[in-house]
Amino acid sequence: MTNPLIQILDRHPEYTRLRDAMVNGEGPAGVFGLGESHKGHIAAALSTGRAVLLVAPNEVAAVKLHDDIACYDIPCAHFPTREIPLSGKGFAARDSIEERRVAVLSALAAGKTMTVVTCIQALMQRTVAPEIIKNSLHSYDAGQTIEPRDMVSELVMAGYERVDVCEAPGQVCLRGGYVDVYPIAAENPVRIEFFGDEIDTLRIYDPLTQRSVDNVDHIDVPPATEMPITDEARARALKLLKKRKAEELA
Repeated sequence: MTNPLIQILDRHPEYTRLRDAMVNGEGPAGVFGLGESHKGHIAAALSTGRAVLLVAPNEVAAVKLHDDIACYDIPCAHFPTREIPLSGKGFAARDSIEERRVAVLSALAAGKTMTVVTCIQALMQRTVAPEIIKNSLHSYDAGQTIEPRDMVSELVMAGYERVDVCEAPGQVCLRGGYVDVYPIAAENPVRIEFFGDEIDTLRIYDPLTQRSVDNVDHIDVPPATEMPITDEARARALKLLKKRKAEELA
């Protein structure tokens, strides 16, 4: 059901002309003289039921616009600017900004209709091709046949960190007859129990108490990094390592 605050705009001919121009692809259109709160209102109305990219002048403005649109219950996500490390130490093993960027890229790769709010700087930062993200999306169902070690291997290739205990998003562990995985952007991890090489059950559990929260038949696991390892990249890396090793022995 459309938000009543959005339905109000349908009474204004200026808004309906703008909306119809966008829907019909009639070219660039400008809206001037809006207050800050009205920008979010208009953007939310124009975003209803369609995929929209909104570009703000800076990160602060993007966050505010996202928060304003979210108040209207519109499927909306903020695509943040990737931070550039200046110390030479590189990025942290698990970065919340990367998690949010990956969550947005994964949702788009999966075909989700949503409004993405970003800024000019974030939009100019290069990322991987959509096909790479799409190929790193993994889904698991009860009754599916897959070796536990193969599951862990493909998740590690997708950027998940293999650990002894799964405690944070982006981690996976193999213990006996089950695999624990904590999907990026998920509230809780999932325990995947096997009967041989067949998935028997999938249980969402609390990482602190280890108690089950819910049983599910299906989970989607997006990649845990913006740059997952592909078969092509792995082949190039192995070739380079062999070349360097040969040069060292020569």
